[in-house]
Amino acid sequence: MEGGRIAPGGALPVNTNGGGLSCVHPGMYGLFAMVEATEQLMGRAGARQVDSATLALAHGNGGELSSQATVVLGTRETL
Repeated sequence: MEGGRIAPGGALPVNTNGGGLSCVHPGMYGLFAMVEATEQLMGRAGARQVDSATLALAHGNGGELSSQATVVLGTRETL
């Protein structure tokens, strides 16, 4: 976090859509994380766009934090 490393424009941007704090039910946020990852990889994230995004990770949980899912997405360049 030091020096804005995980902020948009940093070396490892995290939660480029602002994250889910006070936004939605925690079990739903994983869908929004997946949508954001896809928009980033397609170059359609507008002002939130990470330059040259080719790899993205999205994670979500469900139930009473008892189910976890992680997806790694990439562009053709990552194949």
